[in-house]
Amino acid sequence: MGCSVWVKTSFVAFHRWIDAPQHVLFLRNWHRHVFNVKLIVPVRLLDREVEFFTLKGSIESYLQYKWAGQYFEASCEQIAFDLLEKFKASRVEVDEDGENGAEVKAVLAKRIQSSCFVGIEAEGPLRGSVGLFVPGSVSVDRVKQLVSLNVLERYCVRHVYYGAGNDHCLSREMLVYLSSLCLPVIVEGHDLFEEFTDLFRGSSIFVSVSLDGEKDVDFRKKVVGRLIIWEGKEKDVYATSLCDPFFDADICVEEVG
Repeated sequence: MGCSVWVKTSFVAFHRWIDAPQHVLFLRNWHRHVFNVKLIVPVRLLDREVEFFTLKGSIESYLQYKWAGQYFEASCEQIAFDLLEKFKASRVEVDEDGENGAEVKAVLAKRIQSSCFVGIEAEGPLRGSVGLFVPGSVSVDRVKQLVSLNVLERYCVRHVYYGAGNDHCLSREMLVYLSSLCLPVIVEGHDLFEEFTDLFRGSSIFVSVSLDGEKDVDFRKKVVGRLIIWEGKEKDVYATSLCDPFFDADICVEEVG
């Protein structure tokens, strides 16, 4: 059985086609559109695995951050592809003023990860520590099940990495639960930082974003050559090679239950 959920929203912005041919020369000028968006994501469970208002809120926050009110050269297709990648969607439609639009679909081989695993952290301040790696698409109930089966104790888990496998569609519900486990929680590359600011402050949740950003986070990260470099607020610096031997020492553990 295949099941998906979808949400619709819109934003106003300006774009142009600088190389537009002669017969549509006017498109080389900046012009305003109401861009309508329909985003569809796959789900496995039939009872609110993805909650509509939460998903829509995340999409609208991202649109405000990156696209709304901006002047850009991107086409509807490029906007749709960006949203497809960001939210691990199966299909995204973007149209201009409800008249003309584009649709981008995920390739069949691209599936949202749904498995947690235990491994050794290969980078950052918790390098070498055994962690529970949780993709963003994993449900809170699944993590609660693993905790109830004593997975944390069995594998001597010392931290949680949320958003593993580049699955960064994160939820407040999961962050609240993970912060209750009394373990350090690392959230990497979360573009919607503002949405969860209250959870990050004064807690055991560490966030890393690009050093180009101005976010007030615990650690920031950049890649220089073959090194991954993390910098902390107190000028702590952790450098990890992209060929780090810890990668070879990862412990792959199948899901329990």
